[in-house]
Amino acid sequence: MTKISVIVPVYNVEKYLSQCLDSILNQTFKDFECICVNDGSTDNSLSVLQEYANKDNRIKIINQQNKGLSGARNSALKIINGKYITFIDSDDFVSSDYLEKLTNIAEKENSDIVYCRHKMYYSADNKYENGPNKEKLNTLFYEHSKSKQKNKQIKYILDIVENSRSACMKLYKTNVIKNNVILFFEDIYAEEDFCFNILVNLYSNKISFLDEELYYYRKQVDSLTAKKEKLRINALKSFITLTNFLYKRKFLENSPILQNFIITGFVYRLGKTISKEKYKLLFPEIKNNLFFLNNICKNCNFVFKIKLKIAILFVEVFKSNSGIFFKILKNF
Repeated sequence: MTKISVIVPVYNVEKYLSQCLDSILNQTFKDFECICVNDGSTDNSLSVLQEYANKDNRIKIINQQNKGLSGARNSALKIINGKYITFIDSDDFVSSDYLEKLTNIAEKENSDIVYCRHKMYYSADNKYENGPNKEKLNTLFYEHSKSKQKNKQIKYILDIVENSRSACMKLYKTNVIKNNVILFFEDIYAEEDFCFNILVNLYSNKISFLDEELYYYRKQVDSLTAKKEKLRINALKSFITLTNFLYKRKFLENSPILQNFIITGFVYRLGKTISKEKYKLLFPEIKNNLFFLNNICKNCNFVFKIKLKIAILFVEVFKSNSGIFFKILKNF
């Protein structure tokens, strides 16, 4: 069995792809396969992949019509051979000892997931910046390791994922993902990584943290308002999908911590600005999910029950969204 399966989704990144692949092939740890999924690129990305595959047989190419980031990753998950999995985005790159250090921790501690930190890379200026949440992640992992109560462990897991949402910068044990049939949600286009990580972490027995910046995340600025609104809408939909999935997998039933988390997360996303026209289209889904939460969240904290009741009342009476109202409600 190959030790590690590196999954690289590729879509129109010919400008950055060589830097990504070079950082993978130059690893000090050699026992890996690199599955690159060309997700319908219209530039020369496929040619770059083929060039690298001809030089190194560890590069495997899946060429498919565009399915989006989740669809590309899921295609790779179906054919992996590694004991562990790591995701590297095709415009990012990693340190030469990325695989070696994560694998050493995973083997030493019998970890289901190993986290590391990252640096932000601004290619326009060729500048690096420390990634966020260093001290917070250190504290959360320490508290999680000391906690013996299941509810507290779940609370720390949720906080950890909130502060390290990406599917990248992590090494996952393949069996956890395969045995529990965990895939990326393909019908949503925001927070796919966040949802995936919630699920994998909830199924994991041991998570570890390596306090080193081994992953380099390329930061690109895009301030288009229309795109931001689309992301907000999809974030709302993704949380509805996550709620249903957690309910079907029986995670929500007896976990007040998860119920509190779901209520707060949904109310928070309702507070993001969406145009009235788009909100009207979403209204039936929003209303149905609020009533669904009201029915299943019987064990949540009293304050969260009140939050949910107020949200339902507001939506029922005004049939419109108010970012300010829901932001206040979230912090209530």
